[in-house]
Formats: sequence, structure tokens, C-alpha cells
Amino acid sequence: LHEFLYQNEREKAMEYIKTLTDITEKKLRPYSISGNIAIDSIINYKLCSKPENIKVTIENTIPSELPIQISDLTVILTNLLDNAICAVENLKSEKIIDIKIKFEKNLLMVMIKNTYDGIINYKNGKIVTTKDDDDTHGRGLDLIRETAEKYNGVFTTSHDDNYFTSEVFLYLEAKPQKADVVMVK
Repeated sequence: LHEFLYQNEREKAMEYIKTLTDITEKKLRPYSISGNIAIDSIINYKLCSKPENIKVTIENTIPSELPIQISDLTVILTNLLDNAICAVENLKSEKIIDIKIKFEKNLLMVMIKNTYDGIINYKNGKIVTTKDDDDTHGRGLDLIRETAEKYNGVFTTSHDDNYFTSEVFLYLEAKPQKADVVMVK
């Protein structure tokens, strides 16, 4: 930018500024605006770097505070979102990620449903990574399951030929304030 201005190339400088602004605005687009800072931050951070051709819908019915450790929310949401984004980004067909997070009667439900290529690898009845480097990949589902069990909850996955669905149910002790419904499409 400095060099464009120094060379009196105002049009090129303005074009450069517009490019930077467009990139910044795209990166800062909020996908989740539930009012729960932890959940919104995780979802927005993960989705800001996704390819633009992925259709994302989010429905949050959650309070601004939840009686759960942020590190546990991070384990659940980052692994589920990483898996969903990875599953859809190279698809030739429709790329869809649906996110639903709901808190009611001390039950936190997180559901992420995404399109995928129809290929699931199983080993000893468990889903395993499709990535070549299984030394550094493939632990996420186990971490989600362990985190769910910490809250006397469950983690389930299901799939058909087109959609893969992950659901986490956590039983949280304390009752936070009333939830607001927020839908973003």
C-alpha cells in the first residue's frame, strides 16, 4: 500500500484496500449470534475459514451462559465442525452443514448434519479416519465421546448415503438464565 501511494498509484492503492476490506469482511461475518460468547466464538472462528460454496444453517436456542467448561465445549464443537467442513469441502455435489444447538431442562443438545461422499471407514465397529496420516488424525470422535460421558451424556453418529449426522447430549447440573432463539441462514 505504501509503495502504491509513494508511486502516486492511487487507483491501485484503492483496489488493494478494497481487496483487504473484502477479505476482512468475509472473515468477520458472524454465523452464530446466540449471545453465548464461547459457542459463538468457536463456531464463527471455525466457519470464517471455510470455502464460500458451503451452505451453512445455524439454529441456536441457548442461554448466554452454560454450566460447562469452555474447554469441553471447544473439544466438542471444534472436532465436529472440523469433521463436517472436511467432509463437504471437496464434494462435487451440494455442500451443506446444518448446526443445531439447544438447551432445555438441563439438557444441552448439539447436532451437526452435513453432506458427505458416502464413504465411512469402520474398524472393530468404530468409525476411523479416512485420512492417510492416522497417527495425527482420528482421535476427535473419541474425545467427543469422553467429554459427553463426563457430563453423563451420549455421543451418537448416524449416516445414510448423503448425510452424516453427529449428536451430542450433555446433562448439565445448574440451570442458567432463559434461552433466546436465534436462527441464522
